[in-house]
Amino acid sequence: MLSTPVFQSKLQPSQVLSDNYLSPVPRDERYERITRTAMRLLEIPMAFIAMEQEEAKPWLRSAHGLPAHQTRHALQFCAAPVDGGQARLETDASLNPVFWDNPLVTGPTHVRSLLSVPLYLDNGERAGALCAMDTTPHAFRQSHVQGLQDLARLAEAELRLDVLADSHKRALIRLGQMERRALYERVAGGLPVRRFRELLSGELALARQQNTSLALCYLRVRNMDELAGVQDRSRAATVRQLIAQVLRQRLPDDGALTALGNTDFCALVPGATAAAVDELLASLRNPRVALDAPGIRLDLELQLGLGLARLDEMPATASAIDIWATTLARLEPLDA
Repeated sequence: MLSTPVFQSKLQPSQVLSDNYLSPVPRDERYERITRTAMRLLEIPMAFIAMEQEEAKPWLRSAHGLPAHQTRHALQFCAAPVDGGQARLETDASLNPVFWDNPLVTGPTHVRSLLSVPLYLDNGERAGALCAMDTTPHAFRQSHVQGLQDLARLAEAELRLDVLADSHKRALIRLGQMERRALYERVAGGLPVRRFRELLSGELALARQQNTSLALCYLRVRNMDELAGVQDRSRAATVRQLIAQVLRQRLPDDGALTALGNTDFCALVPGATAAAVDELLASLRNPRVALDAPGIRLDLELQLGLGLARLDEMPATASAIDIWATTLARLEPLDA
């Protein structure tokens, strides 16, 4: 089964083939060629590739010879367990109680013999099955079994290429998002709070999925008024933005920063390991800040109050809100 849907459709529901269990994506000649070859090799009138997905109903990636209004009934043949994970052979489906209520067996399609080979991904998860069906009862020869298994390996290779292409596409999208976010933050000095919290939720799920590390660090600049010059509002705003930009530059591209009022910032600090996060935190908490902008050239010493929550210290069920709350709870009071 696929942990996430690999195939994305650009078609509207009205454009999809008439049965909801048919492919939700345009027909692909790579898979059509495999099912056509299976029909010729085994000299049978029906062949199809069924897909299984964890969070979606099964569907047919390719189908030949099946009545369009009965494609969902064909999925029952592939859902049945296979012998040792290698192949399922059914000499006469009408004699198997499992299929007694299947319209493909009881109706005019008159399915009798069946040969089904499961399809697997690189991680060992079942992705679906390649199935061949005939309208007359008979046993399939060993050469038929081996031939369909060879075709199944070809289908698996195509499925793995699709998974790889999908992963590559996702990686490129994520990289583009990171670059745009980093550029925006460098200019604006941080993300809006709402966007930051949404990002925290996504990065938390990703860190758990990939078994990486993450920390949320709250920074309070205690001497911000002194540094910014409260009497000059224009200068104060510029200094705050420049400090935010310096803090953001200390984070990796997949990190993030948000400003909370005039003195506070919150930083999302992801890393491959806890040690990598520690190294980033050490840089982030460095009190020395050099500001260089038109009309402002300062070397400042920040008096920082800190609040820190690490993913590896939180319960496995902790949400983004829990981590956010923990960070705030650990922040030293302003008058400490």
